[in-house]
Amino acid sequence: MKQMKEYFKTWDFARWFKLGLALAMGLAYIFGSGSIFLFGSLFFSVQALFNIGCGCATGNCATSVRKDDKQVNYDIEEYKPNK
Repeated sequence: MKQMKEYFKTWDFARWFKLGLALAMGLAYIFGSGSIFLFGSLFFSVQALFNIGCGCATGNCATSVRKDDKQVNYDIEEYKPNK
């Protein structure tokens, strides 16, 4: 349960909004008619759960990065075997 709380704590407004749209469209599909609502519900729920955006064609699949995320740098050294 603690992991789920930590997971949802990192969500921003855009992810909550997409999830809300997915739920609204899912209810519209269940109580109404039209498969377009099912497609919209699946589309927005995948975007919210996996944190992806619509701009994958341009290489910008990820959404905004939190300011407190730190960049990790690795030093790569050449391997020199002992002979």
